[in-house]
Amino acid sequence: MTDTVYDTLCIGGGPAGLMCALTAVGGTPINPPRHFSGLVIDRFDIGQFAKYGKLRLTYRWHLMGPEVIRTLASEAKQAGVELKANTEAVGADLSGDIKVVETTAGTFRARTVAICTGFFPHGNLMKHHLRVRPMFSPMGMEERIVPQAEGLPVLLIGRGAPAVAQARELLRLRSGLELTVVLDGDAEIPRDLDGLAVHHGFIKVLDEKKDCVDIALLDVQKNEVARRTFRFALVDYNSYTTQTRVTRFLESAGVTTRAGYIAVDQWGATGIPGVVAAGNVVTPVSGVLTALSTAFSAGLSLFAMLHKDRFGKAPYLYPWLPAEGLDAHPLAR
Repeated sequence: MTDTVYDTLCIGGGPAGLMCALTAVGGTPINPPRHFSGLVIDRFDIGQFAKYGKLRLTYRWHLMGPEVIRTLASEAKQAGVELKANTEAVGADLSGDIKVVETTAGTFRARTVAICTGFFPHGNLMKHHLRVRPMFSPMGMEERIVPQAEGLPVLLIGRGAPAVAQARELLRLRSGLELTVVLDGDAEIPRDLDGLAVHHGFIKVLDEKKDCVDIALLDVQKNEVARRTFRFALVDYNSYTTQTRVTRFLESAGVTTRAGYIAVDQWGATGIPGVVAAGNVVTPVSGVLTALSTAFSAGLSLFAMLHKDRFGKAPYLYPWLPAEGLDAHPLAR
């Protein structure tokens, strides 16, 4: 365990985690003094999943994911926030004044914690963007990337009945495919699997080439059982939206969750003093825009808390919040 006690620890290094940390250590963008320390951890690369998305404001007006992450990460570093990739949270004790978070890279302590994990469990696959594709649209639109070719080997990864329904629809549209469906090993297996080649377990990408991807099929204990080559690996994003497993490390931490999502108030508060949550893990409307919005509110909440503890008075956050403090707003009552 490190001796450092951070003022804020953000779990999740996507747009929400970076925005929340940046705001928590420095307040509003026009309030540059940085009185507080921060740490952002992510189980993959910083901004891994979001790098392959975009901040969409209108149909034509958007910023690409790499630009969003690059800007947020740069400003966070300038504010003194430490960024640690490949650091997965595996447990947490959030009950005391000093919060303790166990990770695969050691134990970290902080006065406040922000949970900004997102909800997509296969962020590690996103770096293989040539042949691995998260599916966001109805299959009638997605199937256009799959060529008309008899016996074309395609992998579809998902959870439960929604993934099975997507697989059947893809086969209806591309009847000649050699389709393999991987149903996550920690998910319930649907009953009606007739006619589908189903693997219950997990996968690991061994190599991605220009025209194919080499995959290791793993059993539910994550032991390798076979190796296959596919032209495409499709991740059924929709099948993960009604239940997320990325907050399992909180199971004994006292945080209220609903199917893995976190219940918060309008300031991102979880009900545990000093613990907030933000991003796609707190709202049914996913996307970079909502992640940034909820993270900004949660970050201001943490900044106000830290500022009052250290200086004995509420910070000046006008025009975002009343000068008298967060509790002075009529919606806080």
